[in-house]
Amino acid sequence: MRNLLLMTIGTLAVLLGLLGIILPGLPTTPFLLLSSFCFLKSSPKLYNKLHTNRITAPYIKPFTTYKAISLKGKFLSVISMWTVMFFSCFFFIDNNYIKFIIIICGIAVAIYILKYPTLTKEIIEKHKNQTYKL
Repeated sequence: MRNLLLMTIGTLAVLLGLLGIILPGLPTTPFLLLSSFCFLKSSPKLYNKLHTNRITAPYIKPFTTYKAISLKGKFLSVISMWTVMFFSCFFFIDNNYIKFIIIICGIAVAIYILKYPTLTKEIIEKHKNQTYKL
């Protein structure tokens, strides 16, 4: 029962992550990381498929393998997040308290993303010879 629930959540997260690739404002990587976690706990076959897929692997490999974000990934994440927040706050939300909360959350997430280690050649080389156990 637990595995079925985790596989269902993982599958929904993959679908949302794939939608996030084409829909601005819908995050891709967090949903794919959620699906990776769910599949790790429930289905090694789906986990491996997710990590070897040419579409999904580039979004999750830096996090799961190298524990880092590429500079391009950081830039695109922060820019797209602030673009969506800007349009949401100034064109769709009237309540100033909600705008304030959104901006504070955006600042916190941007700081987190920018402080996260940046993927470099040195990090890739360091992890090349290491093996990971699931």
